[in-house]
Amino acid sequence: MLARASGVISHGGSGITQSAFAAGRPQLLLPLQFEADLTAHALEALGTGIRLGLSPTGESLASGFRRLIDDVTLRDQAAAWAGLVAERRPAASLDTVVAECCALL
Repeated sequence: MLARASGVISHGGSGITQSAFAAGRPQLLLPLQFEADLTAHALEALGTGIRLGLSPTGESLASGFRRLIDDVTLRDQAAAWAGLVAERRPAASLDTVVAECCALL
């Protein structure tokens, strides 16, 4: 679904937000829990998400949805961060950690 989506609307749970972030999709977040709120704040600070607080009004929902669709900067930031995520290969990280540990021994 993420490959076909132009944006994601969610409660800000870690699974969906991480997947959307890695896929380069801007996000409209409606967090209901503290952890999701922290995630929403972080994505907003990175320029990849729009955080709406508890009980958003119809007007704020509509405004957030329009921004999710229309904001080119939001899309560009999401794509740029996804590119950085794609460059981080876990196997390469493991090799680096092991090499550093061996060097310390």
